[in-house]
Amino acid sequence: MRETPNMPVDPYDEEELYEEMMAVASSTECTGLVPTPPVTNPEVSAYSEIYDIPLSKDDVLDMEDKQ
Repeated sequence: MRETPNMPVDPYDEEELYEEMMAVASSTECTGLVPTPPVTNPEVSAYSEIYDIPLSKDDVLDMEDKQ
């Protein structure tokens, strides 16, 4: 296995990365992750107004059966 040579560390490199993060309003915004999956069609509609949520055909059929 090849060893990588030790590189000098610049203490200012890390600070610059974190300075850019301070302008972010939310680190989880628009990730596509939904905390609770929608169960009914009104829930899907409410989520869809905020963010485009892809649903599989099985999920759509299950929701239609529940109503």
